[in-house]
Amino acid sequence: MSRPSGEKAKRFQRADGVEVRQVGSELFLVAPGGAIHQLDQIATGAWRALSEPRTADEIIALFQVAFPLMPKRRIAKDITKLLGYLEEIGLIIRGGVRQQSKDFRHRQGPSIETSARKISRRGR
Repeated sequence: MSRPSGEKAKRFQRADGVEVRQVGSELFLVAPGGAIHQLDQIATGAWRALSEPRTADEIIALFQVAFPLMPKRRIAKDITKLLGYLEEIGLIIRGGVRQQSKDFRHRQGPSIETSARKISRRGR
C-alpha cells in the first residue's frame, strides 16, 4: 500500500552532514557548519527514533509508550517544540528536502531547554 505524497513531506529525518559523537552516556551532534550541540536524554531519544524518517505523531507515540504516566498533551507539546528547534538549527529536515545548515544565534529553545544546547568551542 502506498502512502499519500503529502505524508512524506511531514516526515522528519536527520540532515546530511551531521556528525554524531557519544561521550559516555552523552550524545553530541556536530552540525555541518561546526556548531556543537549537546543532547539531553529526551533529545537523544528523538534523535535515535529518527534513524529512519518519522512523523511527529510517530515520535510522540513512541514517547507516550516510554512515559505512560506523563500527560499525552505535555509529551506532544514538548516533542513538537523539540522537533521544531532541531529543524531550525539544521540538525533535522522534513521529507527529503535537503537544506544547508545555518549558524543561528543563541535563542530560547524548546520547553525542554537543555534538549539541544549549543556548546562553545572554547570550553565551559
